[in-house]
Amino acid sequence: RPDWYRGQTPQIQWADGRTQGESMDIVKALDAEYPASRPLYPPEGASMSSVAQMISAFRQSFPSNARPSSRAAYLFSYSGPLSRSDFEKALDATEKLLAQHDEGPFFVGRELSAADVSWAPFLERYAAQLPCLHDGLLPRDASRWPRLAEWY
Repeated sequence: RPDWYRGQTPQIQWADGRTQGESMDIVKALDAEYPASRPLYPPEGASMSSVAQMISAFRQSFPSNARPSSRAAYLFSYSGPLSRSDFEKALDATEKLLAQHDEGPFFVGRELSAADVSWAPFLERYAAQLPCLHDGLLPRDASRWPRLAEWY
């Protein structure tokens, strides 16, 4: 690990030596630093408010009874793995959110956005770990969660 890397994750060290943390602040700064690149906050064809709404919807969609964890966020309560129904509710809620913008596979439509960046670590963790916690629980199952499967 580089010696400048301390404290919160994620972090970035810019070419001028300053460091910055907080995921969405980094995304906004990357958009500003590289204006010729496709923007994430918001992408073309989406509003800033729709991106912000999808980012904040995360807290209402994922299980509220999970214990805090940097390595296994939204997977366990203090007494063990969350129930299958807790995970299914979270995946159902995610499916509904993705259905709000049916012109593309991402949270605000055709283009990847800061909302997708904020959700990705958790959804990828679910895709890898839920089948290990609950047999047959497959977030990428297109027959159960077609929009979510397309997002992956």
